[in-house]
Amino acid sequence: MSAFVSLWEKFLTTPKNISRRFFRAALITSLFGLPVHLILVFVFFALSENEMGYVSVGSIVIWLAAVVLARSGRVLAGLLLISAEVLAHAVFAMVYLGWHSGFQQYLITLAVAAFIIPRGQRISSWLSAVSMTVYVVLYVLYEQQITTAGVINLFYIPNTLIALLICITTMAYYTRNLEVTETALGVAHEKSETLLNNIMPSVIADRLKDGTITIADGFNEASVLFADIEGFTVFSEAYTPAEVVKMLNGIFSNFDVLVQKHKLEKIKTIGDAYMVAAGIPVYREDHAEAIAAFALDVRNAFEEYTRANNIQLRLRIGINSGPVIAGVIGRLRFLYDLWGDCVNTASRMESHGIPGEIQVTETTYDILKNKFNFEERGIIDVKGKGKMRTYFLREEMKYRI
Repeated sequence: MSAFVSLWEKFLTTPKNISRRFFRAALITSLFGLPVHLILVFVFFALSENEMGYVSVGSIVIWLAAVVLARSGRVLAGLLLISAEVLAHAVFAMVYLGWHSGFQQYLITLAVAAFIIPRGQRISSWLSAVSMTVYVVLYVLYEQQITTAGVINLFYIPNTLIALLICITTMAYYTRNLEVTETALGVAHEKSETLLNNIMPSVIADRLKDGTITIADGFNEASVLFADIEGFTVFSEAYTPAEVVKMLNGIFSNFDVLVQKHKLEKIKTIGDAYMVAAGIPVYREDHAEAIAAFALDVRNAFEEYTRANNIQLRLRIGINSGPVIAGVIGRLRFLYDLWGDCVNTASRMESHGIPGEIQVTETTYDILKNKFNFEERGIIDVKGKGKMRTYFLREEMKYRI
């Protein structure tokens, strides 16, 4: 008994290359077709219609072969074998029993069911066309034929009802499967949209979806911020990789929330560095003000996180304003990035900064000096730039000038 149960469970296991829903539908069809043909065997022999009895025996063998093919994963081959059996059975039934036996109705079910065959739209079209052509030919040849055996006419009603039931069931399956597919496509589309919008600004994502091949824009005014955790590489050596990633994710997730709050664009993270821009890809007049307010919030959020988790780390932040070039680069894991002297200088403001401070260039200072309080650091030697006057951002003015 246990061996039979094990064999039955194995029989019901869905092959890897087809959907579970379709495999179940194919099994149900097979389990329905086999007993029907077995009944026909007894009925035909009882009516002395031995030729059709032998045909039904052959049909049983074909259906069993189709089940074996489906069980081995060759579902398409099994379905084509069943389709050939339906065609042949209808033709033999018309030759031996006449039109009023009703076996021709199964050709209609074949034409309908053909379109649910997986991975075979061209085969489905041909199969449907052939079945309906055979139906028309049989109609022309046998519709006027008078059957001598009155009992044969009794086949017409059950065959018609069964054919109708198969058509309704097939369409119900097709409709349900279509709904499931559309739902799955909708979910997949939403996920891809969310993923793309997380990778780059939505306006840039829309341009890519519209077919724009090269995306390169110039902005005369924008502000760029770099934030870097001082000594994080050395500090991380004392923790496991999982702890390091968890810590960094906690910090940068807080930054992401602030990016959304101030309506900025997160460009990327580079190790333990975080890059943000304002005024791109859509220009905004208050780009410097927005990024300064963001910088103050980021510093506070970082200090709160490290204090709550008892972490001894400091954050350096650098800001610069000016013209930038923005565009999408790469073909694999493409990236929306910024270039230009403004970007390089902002990076220098961070790397030449002091932990815990927000260092800005004189350009950014001139834009914000009547809106924020600053402390002049003085002139420093900046790599690749020479002598530059820089300032530390302190706070937003309560009463603006």
